[in-house]
Amino acid sequence: MNSLDKSKLINTDHQELFSRALILIANYSWYVSKDMRINEIIKLFKLAFEKNEVELNAYFLDYFSTTMLDNINELSIKYPERSKMFHEAYNAHNKGLYHCSTLLWLTLSDGICNGKFFKIRKNKKALKLWLNQIGTPDSLIKILKVISQENAIDVFSENTAQYPSQLNRHVIIHGFDLNYGNEINSLKAFSLLVFLKDMINRKM
Repeated sequence: MNSLDKSKLINTDHQELFSRALILIANYSWYVSKDMRINEIIKLFKLAFEKNEVELNAYFLDYFSTTMLDNINELSIKYPERSKMFHEAYNAHNKGLYHCSTLLWLTLSDGICNGKFFKIRKNKKALKLWLNQIGTPDSLIKILKVISQENAIDVFSENTAQYPSQLNRHVIIHGFDLNYGNEINSLKAFSLLVFLKDMINRKM
């Protein structure tokens, strides 16, 4: 298996292990793409496990900078009603307007999850229910634990210190974090959007 192919992945016996790897990577607010090779994801898991944030950031920065336009085009095809917003965020990122692009990527991520992604604590069950309603296979639900449980990007602000990444939707949306506007945070938020695009069925 060369890349993160959903149809192949859900037929393996390794969903739980793979889920744990994705969660560890998400502790740094990074999310994988379906086009990443499995050996690349294993390498990223090892970097996260070893707390090698410098190399982890370097890999993802290069990967999502290189593939951003292709992913924007895929997003626009899958969610044509949001195409203008995708391209505005893309233009903002390319102009170095990282406060704007980061905020818009996070907003779009919640939007394509029907407003249920950033529900936290007990309200995460709303996201799990929605995933079931749109026909997500049970085996893929295991992989989607990375978004259906709390992590760095969506915990309450008082809990962010327990994670190595401080990119957090709550502190950004409510204006508590005034220093999130940088390229890495913009790409972290974009990686979440790409992961959701790749792994979640289009709700018609």
